[in-house]
Amino acid sequence: MPVLQGRKFFSAVGGVPIILPPPGSGYEGDDTPSDSDMGKDDPNTRSYINVNANKIPSRFHDRVLKLEEAMNLMQAWLDTHAGIQVKHRKADGTLPDDSSQESGLKRSDYRNKVVDTILAEDCAWVMHNKDVNATNNIHTSKSEFHLSMISDMLTGLLDNITGISKTIEDVFSGLANLIFENKNKMQSRTVWSLFHVFIYDETTDDVRTYFRIINYSISAEMVEYVSNKTEHEEVNMQFDFHLTDLSLNENEWDRIKDKVQKFIDDIAADQVEHPIDGEIGV
Repeated sequence: MPVLQGRKFFSAVGGVPIILPPPGSGYEGDDTPSDSDMGKDDPNTRSYINVNANKIPSRFHDRVLKLEEAMNLMQAWLDTHAGIQVKHRKADGTLPDDSSQESGLKRSDYRNKVVDTILAEDCAWVMHNKDVNATNNIHTSKSEFHLSMISDMLTGLLDNITGISKTIEDVFSGLANLIFENKNKMQSRTVWSLFHVFIYDETTDDVRTYFRIINYSISAEMVEYVSNKTEHEEVNMQFDFHLTDLSLNENEWDRIKDKVQKFIDDIAADQVEHPIDGEIGV
C-alpha cells in the first residue's frame, strides 16, 4: 500500500501520512467510516463546484450529464477515501478524536490533504497539466479591507468564470471565525476547492472537462481583520495560494469506473460532500 505524504501546502497536518490500497481493491467491512470520520461535526473547508465555462450547445446535453456523473462519482470516491483515512489516523493516534474545534479543524485539514494528494499523485484517470504557486501582497487601510479582495484574486485563476466570490467568502468567513474563537492564531489553515469545469471545444466539436484545484491558507492576520479584533489601521499581509490544473483521461475512467462504483457501494459511507451547481456565473 503506498504511503503518500502529500504536498507541503498542508502544514498543520504535514506529518500525518496517507496510506492507501490500490483503487478498487476494497477494504474490510470494519473499515467503513462513520459519519464522524466523514466530517459530519467538523468545519467544512472543502467544496466541489460544477461549472459550465462557456455556452455549450444543447445537443451535448447527454454528453454533459455523462461527464457530471463521472465527476460526482469521483468526488464521492475521494470523500470516502478521506473518511477512511481519518478513521485509521484516529485509531493510530496521529489525528485527534475529541470534539474540540481545534481537533475538528485539524481533521478537516487532513481530509483536504487526502483528496488533494490522491488527485495530484495517485489517480490513474487524471492527467496532471500544471501547478501554479502565487503570492499576492495586500496593502490597504483597514476600512477598505474586505474579503472580496481575496476572492477576486482567486477568480482570476479560472478562465472565463466569474461569480465565485460568494461561495469562497462564506467558507473563508466561517473558518476565520472558528479559528478566532479557538484563539489558534499561530497555525495557518487551508481552504480547498475543486472546480469541475465543462467546456465546449469548437475545434474538436466536443465537450471536454478539466479540474482546477485551488487551495489557500488563512493566516493569523487575516483572522484578526475578518473578526475585526485588531487596532491596526493598515492592512499589510501576504496571501499565498496554489492552483493545480488537471484533466480527465476518459478512456482510463471508462475502464475503472465500475470498480470505483463498487467500492463506494461496498463502503456505503454517508455524509459525502455534494457538489455545488448553479452558483457560478459565466
